[in-house]
Amino acid sequence: MKYRISQVKPYIDNSELRFIKKPVKNNFITEGPQSKLFLNELLKITGSRYGVLAPNGTLAITVAIMALGLKRGDEIIIPNFTFYGSYSAAILAGLKPILCDVDKENFQIDLDSAKKIITPKTKAIMPVHIYGGSVNMSEVLKFSKKYKLKVVEDAAQALGVKYKGKSAGSFGHVSAFSFYADKAITTGEGGLIITNNKKIYKNLLLIRNQGRIKSGSFIHNNLGYNFRFNDILASVGLSQLRKFNLIKKRKLEIYKQFQKNLQNLDEVKFFEPIKNSNFIPFRVPLIVKNLKKLMVFLENNKIQTRGFFYPLHTQKGVNKKFIQNQKDQIFFKNSIYGNKNGLALPCYPSLKNSDILFICNKIKKFYAK
Repeated sequence: MKYRISQVKPYIDNSELRFIKKPVKNNFITEGPQSKLFLNELLKITGSRYGVLAPNGTLAITVAIMALGLKRGDEIIIPNFTFYGSYSAAILAGLKPILCDVDKENFQIDLDSAKKIITPKTKAIMPVHIYGGSVNMSEVLKFSKKYKLKVVEDAAQALGVKYKGKSAGSFGHVSAFSFYADKAITTGEGGLIITNNKKIYKNLLLIRNQGRIKSGSFIHNNLGYNFRFNDILASVGLSQLRKFNLIKKRKLEIYKQFQKNLQNLDEVKFFEPIKNSNFIPFRVPLIVKNLKKLMVFLENNKIQTRGFFYPLHTQKGVNKKFIQNQKDQIFFKNSIYGNKNGLALPCYPSLKNSDILFICNKIKKFYAK
């Protein structure tokens, strides 16, 4: 179907073409000076001492976990309500993901649920910053200290998001971001891993670069892989960063316009970030009545829709032995609730005000029936 309004549209224009010319002209298109510039600007945004780039967000989380030096088979707590890549990254890194539920009000990790699945083998926890708001990292850090857990932040959707004035992703031992096409800034594919720990940083360098600190040598002191970046993608990223303030502002404007136009509908509920977190909407997430019929109605009106995440415990490829509580409907009730009632509307900078009004009028028409 050709949509009138798509779900995702990267904010790409001629400025990206201008930036790409530099590595092409210099005949340096692998990881080089542009990647270094891109990384340094990202470190300023996140306030972190160390960082490396990665080919995509899932590999960024994988490498982040690997860099902790945990043992194969150690357990890591992951929220049941997140993208599949959070889970598969833990498997790739050799850990055993154990799933917990999320909070019903904001769909961030529920530490009361996490507490119920702690075992002597639990060595790490992965809070996932969902939909452009922050997890309550004060509580996560207390929890991790109590149970002696490493903290891996999945900040794929949270570049520029802050909690208590500090960047999401800068609280844990190590953190990962994504630059996929639907993120606030994009390089098409790409990822970032950050840490303030020098030992973890050294591990990151070795893992992503064939067991070497720097390229150009054929001596490999550790087992490593080729998880490097390239200067073409970095040039796109540098261009995107020049627009980042505009992108953040426009995303929030779009969210508020949806709120204003749908505020009188009892069938639609908005939820906002927790206290002490700013907000850079990833999408416009709503809890709605008659979700499936509404999605069909919007699709028939050429509006592309997305539901919320399918709970991980229902997914193919997820090892059911890793789910400790078999009463899924009870233990994962909030993840299930979100999936059955959650609708994500588009929130990209080029979305026109007339498009927002068109979507809202269609939603009103549906419920009027």
